Amino acid sequence: MQNPESKPKSSPFGNLPPEIQTCIFEFTRPRDLRNLAKCSKWLYNGAFHYRFRAIILNSDPGSSVYQIFRPIPSFLLQDGLLSSVTRQRIRAIRFEPSRSWRDSASNVCTRSHGRMLRPDNVLTRIRKSLEALAHFPALQKLYISYEIPCVAENNVFLAIMNAITEYGYNFHERLKVLQFEVTKTFEGYTLGRYNDENADQIYEIMFSSLSISNRIFLGYKVPDEEIRGLVRARTPKFPHLRCAEFMVNGIPSPFTETETHVFKRSEFYFIAAQSTPLLEKLVFHTMARDGMTTDYKFFDNQHPKEQKPWWEITPEEQEKINNPPPRIHLMSDFTSLETIVLERDKLSELGNLVNNFPNLTILEIVISEICSCKYYISPDAYEAIVGLKRLTRATLPWPRMVDGPLHPDILGETAVRWKINGMRNLEVVTYRGVRLVVPHDLGHGNPSHSWDNVEANIALVPNEAEPYGIEQVGYGDVNPHEYMDAF
Repeated sequence: MQNPESKPKSSPFGNLPPEIQTCIFEFTRPRDLRNLAKCSKWLYNGAFHYRFRAIILNSDPGSSVYQIFRPIPSFLLQDGLLSSVTRQRIRAIRFEPSRSWRDSASNVCTRSHGRMLRPDNVLTRIRKSLEALAHFPALQKLYISYEIPCVAENNVFLAIMNAITEYGYNFHERLKVLQFEVTKTFEGYTLGRYNDENADQIYEIMFSSLSISNRIFLGYKVPDEEIRGLVRARTPKFPHLRCAEFMVNGIPSPFTETETHVFKRSEFYFIAAQSTPLLEKLVFHTMARDGMTTDYKFFDNQHPKEQKPWWEITPEEQEKINNPPPRIHLMSDFTSLETIVLERDKLSELGNLVNNFPNLTILEIVISEICSCKYYISPDAYEAIVGLKRLTRATLPWPRMVDGPLHPDILGETAVRWKINGMRNLEVVTYRGVRLVVPHDLGHGNPSHSWDNVEANIALVPNEAEPYGIEQVGYGDVNPHEYMDAF
């Protein structure tokens, strides 16, 4: 085996046609490619495309005062290991997070202040990583992650969009997947709402501590009322974007009242996904300040219709092709919502969720294991769901009544009544949770109680078949007719 630093005058496959050389790399097992790549720089370069299609930009900001940020070590470019040909083959880049987004967001929620970051280090890491994008003109997948002070949220996102326009002029039109992982910390910030009176003052203190390069990168504070317009004006078009995913903490729960909720200031995140005609999937993962997680999803599986021949397309039709209408405008346009409830009292505010997200087709509400054995929910608490006229599938916590046993047939009758009262598209209602059960036939001796997982899947008669009724009921591993709820 030759030293990887050696520079052979000719390649070991020099006498073979290029097609045969390609086949050698293409049909070699990944494990053997790794060993082959150690033999020489030529073999490393030749095997690179078949071993790696993605690059992780590693520059953890940490908390040290002095940091050296080199997302791409210079020797890789100088020695030709990342030659222009090799960089053309890279299809995905990921900003390496210091930890998983859910862990980071959870840690922020479990203490009054987030991890004390050095803003200058954080911004240098983001800026250097964005500058590295200029080396990879053929990207199709971009995964961006960062942990920032909450007061810099607007400016950092806007700066990233500006950088993609500047450094990604070669690839943003080819980009198919875009993902953001944003963890906001709250050091020096009160636990109140986002328009806190101290926000401007804290931003100025942070801004004054930055280097000149990072001040230019970040700019002066962008007000909440201006961020949407600025992002819309400076975000490049992604005509081939098919999947967009955003993970952001500090977003209120979907049960928040319409008059007070601040979802609108978070909508600037998915403006980038509004101008693409091929969008198939948009996911927005959020975590509230109390740790309640919610996943919002928008799917469009309809394939674009075949276009007319160019000579038959009218100017008006061509304008619609060049500037397609957004698939999603607001948070209320999301069609799927999955949330984990930490407090059973939230379910009494279900009407707020219905008002905030009237277009839902899939709804899944799960009681967290933390309080799964402590809640009592009447079936009447779910009556507000009737307002979701487009709903097709619903998953709800198993009702437990404090004043008496709950017969499982009530659940099926409730689902049928919902469909009769306007939920014409409803297909399946699932109740899932934990029950404190007592066998009916106790025999002699003391009654025995036990906590059991229970699930009921109620499939309704299709919409075109009348009268409406239950097509099938499945109760999983439990026969609920043999038990009653303990109370």
